[in-house]
Amino acid sequence: GDCGLLAQDSELFAMLTVRETLEFAHALRGASRAEAAALAERGLRTLGFLRVADRRVGDGRGGGAAISGGERRRLCVAAELALARGAPALLAADEPTSGLDSVGAEAVVATLRRHAVDKRCAVVAALHQPSSRVWRQYVDGVVLLAPGGRVAYAGPRDRAAAFARAATGRRLPPFTNPAEWLLELVADEACAARLC
Repeated sequence: GDCGLLAQDSELFAMLTVRETLEFAHALRGASRAEAAALAERGLRTLGFLRVADRRVGDGRGGGAAISGGERRRLCVAAELALARGAPALLAADEPTSGLDSVGAEAVVATLRRHAVDKRCAVVAALHQPSSRVWRQYVDGVVLLAPGGRVAYAGPRDRAAAFARAATGRRLPPFTNPAEWLLELVADEACAARLC
């Protein structure tokens, strides 16, 4: 009850609007109709959904006046937060940015970060190749896995590059996204062996 999970392929009802989706999620949690409407309205404002509040969610295939993929992912986050009992102590997100452009991915990660700070909730997210901006602004700690699930690094984001350099002798090249560089290192068998 005190944990939430944002699955990689969260399902939404295509025929509902964004507002109706949030109202439904709150109603499932036991809110009265009036409470669900008020909570949904707050969520619409907080997550930047006011301009698309009455647009259908759609099926994500681009038909009709549906919301975008980034908006769908943010709506999945909002619905999961509504379904969690109270404020969850932990929210786990499985690839919440997959399939999104860098702007949409940043919006989803910013939403998760805002929730973590506002609700004093730990957020753990599997992010594959976060942009350098997401890496710098929203990531606190990193668990970097090598092939086979071996832990190559676990610790603060700002120490990951120094750790990798000490273990492999390779420097982070200038103007390179640290997240991409670390992924390249674990993909190299020799480097991965030194990191693990």
